[in-house]
Amino acid sequence: MALEGALRDCGLAEVLQLLAGGRRTGTLRVAGGAGSRVALLRFVDGHVAGGRWDDDPDALLGALLACGLAAAGDVTRAADWALAQQPPGHVVDGLVEIGAVTRQARDAVVVRLLDDLCFELVTVQEGTWAFADVDDAAAGREPASGVRVGGEALLLDAARRRDEWPALEAVVGSLSSVPRLVDCADTSPVSEPAEAWQCLAAIDGARTLRQVAFAAGVRAIDAARRVARWIELGVVSCDAAAHLSPGTGIGPALAIAQRDLGYAALRRGDHAGAAAAWSRYLAVAPNAPDAGRVRAARDAVAHLEELLSSHVRA
Repeated sequence: MALEGALRDCGLAEVLQLLAGGRRTGTLRVAGGAGSRVALLRFVDGHVAGGRWDDDPDALLGALLACGLAAAGDVTRAADWALAQQPPGHVVDGLVEIGAVTRQARDAVVVRLLDDLCFELVTVQEGTWAFADVDDAAAGREPASGVRVGGEALLLDAARRRDEWPALEAVVGSLSSVPRLVDCADTSPVSEPAEAWQCLAAIDGARTLRQVAFAAGVRAIDAARRVARWIELGVVSCDAAAHLSPGTGIGPALAIAQRDLGYAALRRGDHAGAAAAWSRYLAVAPNAPDAGRVRAARDAVAHLEELLSSHVRA
């Protein structure tokens, strides 16, 4: 049974209590208002098992690649495994099945992504929510996860960290800011914890603060703390991120995965999903050897959708 409502009438904490009490399995969509991103939280028996933003369909795969837990060759083999399943599986599940990523490593990254999502979501008070009893992991649309976390605990921890954010925001800007290394005249020895050096090593002048956190293998709030410290020491500066075009931040391995995910989506009849995945692939690999074939496939799927829509209207 589907459920939906407005956040002003039933806050996010109450929604999570409702789903936990009913031991619901499905997907919760939380929209913060017109033009805002939509958060997707996946539930299994009332516990949160995964989460991402709707405009980042391969967040887990991207995080695994960013922090070095998976390589390009692994993704290609995992995509082959996913396409061979009936129905087609998810590339991340393929990475686990071929032994490239352990379940423990996968779940650790799932928890980190959940932490970051809830950190950004915890202040949303206006908007809508909707829950559907659809197990996207079982259908191969989302990767499997062994994570089972209480939603209230997630929100409580996120709220504590959010209290710290205004002071950090004054230094680093938003999580979309781009940290950059600067020339530092001070040659005095610096003693910082290992996590701080991991964050510094992940700064390349192109990654946003959120992407630096992925690459360093830490939560977004922890990366913000460390970058704020490096700014204080005069080693780093933070610039507001420029407008990101589609596909920005997607590396070659993830681009190949998008291509193969498009074919997997087509096999299960998800024409819109196929077209979206192929568009993401072409955005970062417009001159790839198979770009013409992928572009033709995407246009053919779009034309088919248009024909089907016209037939329904008629």
